[in-house]
Amino acid sequence: MMPADYSARLLVWPKLIQASQMFHLRPFNSQHCQVPVTNGRAALTPEFRDYITFVEDLFACWLAGPRPGGELWVCPELGMSHGYHVSTDPHAWPDAVRARTELLRAWKRALGRSR
Repeated sequence: MMPADYSARLLVWPKLIQASQMFHLRPFNSQHCQVPVTNGRAALTPEFRDYITFVEDLFACWLAGPRPGGELWVCPELGMSHGYHVSTDPHAWPDAVRARTELLRAWKRALGRSR
């Protein structure tokens, strides 16, 4: 699976996605279950940039549905305080804080697409 395929492959059951009220969003790619958000020096990693495009599509899919309860809870989920040594070695907490910021930006872009 390549980044261009993420949305096409992972959003194939929109009704299930649209019935959800909570997403745990752990940055991933097809080779790793978690990728770093930043390079440890504040810049987003290429892996996370690919992932956040998928997240925006996920949010747009949810927004196109019935929006159960009128709210969606999202948890940026990063584990392992020492990282997975994919392309950098940032600490998980600052990356989780940055992921939250980027998830909010993706949400706002998805909202713009839904109008």
